Amino acid sequence: MKILVFSDSHGILSNLKFVLDKFQKNVKYIIHLGDYSSDISEIEPFFQNYEFINISGNCDFGGFIPSEKIFSLYGKTFFITHGHRYNVKSSLIKLSYSAEEKNADICLFGHTHVPVLTTSNNILYMNPGSISHPRSGTYCTYGAIDISEKGNITAKITELTKTGSKDIIAF
Repeated sequence: MKILVFSDSHGILSNLKFVLDKFQKNVKYIIHLGDYSSDISEIEPFFQNYEFINISGNCDFGGFIPSEKIFSLYGKTFFITHGHRYNVKSSLIKLSYSAEEKNADICLFGHTHVPVLTTSNNILYMNPGSISHPRSGTYCTYGAIDISEKGNITAKITELTKTGSKDIIAF
């Protein structure tokens, strides 16, 4: 089953809506990793066939959205956080310690606006970058994770370009 992963939308919904329209029938879960996680409540009424999971980031104020979550989907344990409390702009060490303590199979984070897709100690780490405000010379990006019936994980980060979209990192 395919899962789409977004972060750092910062109130700009056009790219988010574009991607959700594109995948309307092939995706069940949408994960938003914070910084305007309230954007989910803006688009959710238009995309009722998805299940939304979101957390708050350092630019999310008020409300009762937790800053991290641990849950299982398709037999895999997910640990999701925005990343600012783990200093992910400097290193993934604190985040990796926490993911290992939580026995995560997949760790999703945002905050840096720069896409990352890597594995370490059998944990998949993904930062989908920013769907609205990219940094480090990239275009707007989002992530996709596919978990097969046998439990195999494939993941990719896709860049939205002026001429369409292209995968930039894949496992």
